[in-house]
Amino acid sequence: MVVLLSESEGLAAAFTTLACFLLATMAFAFSKRSVSYDSDTYMVARNTQGVLSLALSFFASGAGAWIIFAVPEAAILGGPITLVGYVVACIVPLVLIGWITPVLREKVPTGITFFEYVQVRYGTYVNVYVTLTSLFYMFLYLSAEFTSVGQSIDHLCGTVPTGDLQGPGLTVVIGTSLITMLYTSYGGLPISLTTDKVQGVGMIALATLVTIAACAKALFPAPAADTGPENTALSQLETAHANWEMVTSYGINNEEKAWKFAITLIIAITCANMQHAAHRLPPSPNPHPHPHHSPTTHHATPSPPDSPWPGAPT
Repeated sequence: MVVLLSESEGLAAAFTTLACFLLATMAFAFSKRSVSYDSDTYMVARNTQGVLSLALSFFASGAGAWIIFAVPEAAILGGPITLVGYVVACIVPLVLIGWITPVLREKVPTGITFFEYVQVRYGTYVNVYVTLTSLFYMFLYLSAEFTSVGQSIDHLCGTVPTGDLQGPGLTVVIGTSLITMLYTSYGGLPISLTTDKVQGVGMIALATLVTIAACAKALFPAPAADTGPENTALSQLETAHANWEMVTSYGINNEEKAWKFAITLIIAITCANMQHAAHRLPPSPNPHPHPHHSPTTHHATPSPPDSPWPGAPT
């Protein structure tokens, strides 16, 4: 039996969670700022994160609340083939970023984002074009992310989501955006990376629990009860079996379309995620060395060239 919350209970649960998250993040940011928190740490968090932290950050950037809706939809459209294509599409951009980052880092050792590399390599006009493209993608990305958050709350409260967010879903979306902006403005990139870790672990746990629940529902159905002449216990079991057969074959399509969906997802998501503004350019290990000089010794530092590429546009 599914137990749903009322609208007031759903809002209370959501905003209590947001309030606890805000207090925890602000306290964490305050403790960091009181020790050492210069502008470079605020903007870049240079050399403060390990492999696991960055992996969770990249994972959280690409896996938000929308996976509750998008991944099952992929299984419905093309079964396991399309589902595997979706998984590959989420992994390929991270592999490409890990492959090309050493080259970008060598060319722009003090850079923060990919756009600085574009500026140095191709000049202002191309950088403006790439930036506008990324802004357009991020608008769509955040729209999908916030819509998924709102629809999740609507489902939790027993409200059937529509194309336009309204009611409890819209209220939680506004609250989430304001609280996120507040703690990120105060804590900078370090607090964003910390919340990414929490989100990454949370999404892995949620996806695991949903997968277990779905498999248990399909493979070990609970005894059903007649709730009407058209919804008998037998019809409920037959529907559950038919749905399981659908998502474990080729979905609502045939094998050819399932492969087309998978290839399309890999190409589209890979190209889109390469424009994701959250994929930062990791800096060189020591972009600003601080050698210990004696008071009477002065070392001349040669001026760096204007660009790593001779003749690059500006």
